[in-house]
Amino acid sequence: MLEDKIIWQPINLCEGSDDFSIIVDKEFIRKAFELKIEEKGKMNFNQLAKTKLGINRGDIFEFYQNSSLITMIRLQEAQSWLELDTNFNSITEQLKKNTVLSYKTHNSNSISQRIDILNSMSFWVEYLQPNLDY
Repeated sequence: MLEDKIIWQPINLCEGSDDFSIIVDKEFIRKAFELKIEEKGKMNFNQLAKTKLGINRGDIFEFYQNSSLITMIRLQEAQSWLELDTNFNSITEQLKKNTVLSYKTHNSNSISQRIDILNSMSFWVEYLQPNLDY
């Protein structure tokens, strides 16, 4: 059950810095990486997210290849985003080593941008979690 685990947590979310990080449970990341999603599923997920989150722009979420693992969350302001902090050429090796993977923001210098990023991360986790054997 989602309430039984802490799946993600923001780090360095203080007013003094423009950017912050989000760490995500290693097992959740691994299972999201293993869960396949088709292009139509990605489109439907992004459309649902735009409706639910009230973000009116292109795709909010970018996925790693054909997996359910998100690599980036883009906000209305194209210059503000959250990105998986990894070398994508070695992501399978990092998952095998059980390396902690984190997401880092770029230009999240307003409260509304930070809230949109946090809401988007929450949306992804809450919709994906029931589909994972987690």
